[in-house]
Amino acid sequence: MSDDLIANLNAFVRHLEMNKPAILRHPNFIRYITDFETYIRLPGAESRVNFWPCLDDKINETPLDKYYFYQDTWAAKKVFKIRPDSVVNVCSTALLAGIISQFVPTTSIDIRPLPVRLEGLSCKQGSITNLPFKNASVEFLTSMCVIEHIGLARYGDEPDPMGSIDAFMEVSRVMRPGGHFIFSVPLSHTPGLLFNAHRIFSKEQVLGLLGPTFRLEDELFLFPEPGDESQVARLKDFQYCVWCAHAIKKQPSLIFVRSDDTGGATAKSQDNGIQSRPAGDEKVIKKETQPHINDKKFSFSKLFLDLYKAYGHELADLRDIERHRYDQTIFPTTGQYDLFESQILYMLVRCIAPANMVEFSSSSGYSTIFTATAMKRNERGTLHTFEIDTDSWQATKRNVERFGLNNHTKCIKGDVTKCLEQYIKGLNPKPEILFIDSDHSGPFAEWYFENIFPLLPAGAFVHIHDILPKDHETRILHPPAGSVKAALSGENEEVFRFLDSHGYRHDTDYIYLYTLSHKDTDWVSKAQLAYPGFRPYRMGKERVIRRMNNNGEFAEWNATLWLRLKGQ
Repeated sequence: MSDDLIANLNAFVRHLEMNKPAILRHPNFIRYITDFETYIRLPGAESRVNFWPCLDDKINETPLDKYYFYQDTWAAKKVFKIRPDSVVNVCSTALLAGIISQFVPTTSIDIRPLPVRLEGLSCKQGSITNLPFKNASVEFLTSMCVIEHIGLARYGDEPDPMGSIDAFMEVSRVMRPGGHFIFSVPLSHTPGLLFNAHRIFSKEQVLGLLGPTFRLEDELFLFPEPGDESQVARLKDFQYCVWCAHAIKKQPSLIFVRSDDTGGATAKSQDNGIQSRPAGDEKVIKKETQPHINDKKFSFSKLFLDLYKAYGHELADLRDIERHRYDQTIFPTTGQYDLFESQILYMLVRCIAPANMVEFSSSSGYSTIFTATAMKRNERGTLHTFEIDTDSWQATKRNVERFGLNNHTKCIKGDVTKCLEQYIKGLNPKPEILFIDSDHSGPFAEWYFENIFPLLPAGAFVHIHDILPKDHETRILHPPAGSVKAALSGENEEVFRFLDSHGYRHDTDYIYLYTLSHKDTDWVSKAQLAYPGFRPYRMGKERVIRRMNNNGEFAEWNATLWLRLKGQ
């Protein structure tokens, strides 16, 4: 029998020689033939044989990727030591997910879901920039050597320079206070990009992306053998180690907000899950980063930077609201209210902590939700929102209920030109913030300038939506195709006249968000330093109906005016 097998082997080799495949040039192929001839003649050798050459395994050490070996064992040790009730594993190795699932119930999230069935392991398709979990709901999350790849199009995702930043924001959103975030990224002394393999981070950069809501509990530096942090400084340009980090989401901290109408201070608890809780007997604390709105050298551009420094770490929790922006089952009549605008609105309400605020009109309540969410976090304030359309008013009420904001919202159906003056006269204290997004005609603007502004206190903030500066650029609407300059409404023209006739000064008394996001590159750079997740206007095409005309990028306009009323 062995002679027949050897004859078959010789015929197989002759066939290979005729076709000249690469296997013939392999240095171990001849050894493969002689090993077979030796084996098949030995007593007890199998008689039913086929050929499957494995030619690269005669080596002195077991081959492995030491980075993954050390990081995955380190991450698994964290799981076994902490013993969480459950683990979310985002795009880490399948082996890590499978092993820990046999000790702790594990959900594996990947844009390419694992095609396996294993008790204890639930596999779902998803992305680290859009996790299928509620705010502050995840106890333990692992993501090893993942974040550096996001937005490089290597794994089928869309190109996005903000991909890694979005990933950190999304993790911050879903992690609950006290939760454990185990991750690893390539690390060096200088950030860089090896396209399309992965990004390289600096430690300072990652700690900035984690923000003040996380504290670093433990770390491991792999070169690829475990090493010391001092070795990072000796890496050459574009060399890197793998940094494994264990970060813990901080418990709610104290924030400084106004508690009475005289400007008194009290400490309140900050809750990253946007859930109110009693402050108890906490001491009065004033944060150094708390924006000061009464400085003599007040400017809107400085205020907005200070807002991002003080409240930027909370914005990840708003992502669930922002994602629903164009979901017509929730917001059937909402227009284009941009992300930058909603962030400023939320943070200013957090900062001022007004007892009363007025909004008209609410439409379906999209901006209403940002405002009332800030009030809920302040544990203070009522938003009085007006809407004349019955369907929109009912949609606003449903959304206020949906987001649990009834205690901070009053939804009034009515024509503000007929009822708002008396309503504001009955409020005590008077509104410190007024949000206008309604009839964009000139006569309507004249009405609120003459009748509503005088009822507000000096220093009150007014937010008027769909207002662009005189020097706004041409934009392309999508659809329809074609380059057009956004027509200024009658309201917009009346705003120009009001500002000019009353001596309002740019930045000191008013500011256009469009100007900051599209014109002031220095301010945008500072905002991104204050809050790494800052996106001034770039958004995905499926979520924005406008795009830039110079390069075709889909964009937000941030058509908003903020002004601060002078004394009447």
